[in-house]
Amino acid sequence: MSHGLVMHVAYTYSHMIDEEQDDLFGGESPYFVEDRYNIKGTMRGSSDMDHRHVLSVGYVYQLPTPAGSAVGAGHVLSEIARDWRLGGMTTFRTGGPFSVLADEIDSRVEGPYSGLISTFGDCLGNGALSRSARNRVSWFNTSDYVLQSVPSIGTCGRNTLFGPPLTQFDLSINRTFNISEHKRLEARWDMLNAFNTTHFGYPDGEVADSTFGVISSLAGDPRTMQFALKFYF
Repeated sequence: MSHGLVMHVAYTYSHMIDEEQDDLFGGESPYFVEDRYNIKGTMRGSSDMDHRHVLSVGYVYQLPTPAGSAVGAGHVLSEIARDWRLGGMTTFRTGGPFSVLADEIDSRVEGPYSGLISTFGDCLGNGALSRSARNRVSWFNTSDYVLQSVPSIGTCGRNTLFGPPLTQFDLSINRTFNISEHKRLEARWDMLNAFNTTHFGYPDGEVADSTFGVISSLAGDPRTMQFALKFYF
């Protein structure tokens, strides 16, 4: 601790690869393998929970006690404002992967797995857009993807695009009141997503949809606050 402040910064670079959707995560991948004779070629890709870059900053700051007089209103204000701690966790995370699908022809290729297989679309490019050109109604270059002309397994493969990143500030302010040697009372105010940052969901990855490439959903919660009193004895 220095000048009442403690900080912890962690950066993680990772890459997870698998061949099937994680049932616990419930992400954007098809449930069943489309081509069991070429699993590596059609299904091997980034895991649904693959967030390539994660930066986390945690901190606790002991707020300085304001100067006040020994008696009167100034003394009361000083007693109220003393011993508060501000803590928080700030997270910056890149988006998770998703697939370009051609659900319009699923029924023609799924065979006995009715309703369980999602067919990939055909890729003409990689869907890249510059950061300045990317927005909620055009997250990737939709002209790079088409619906295959004949019922077949698409060429795009699994989880080739990435959704929006996430930025979140979680804050907490608390104070402990010592009642006796073995008893104390803690008051705290917690704010998750304190600045109410909008967390966008995945864009529409269905190549035949009129909203293809458009983000129309949210991921994560808006600002959530809670107040608590804890009595330790």
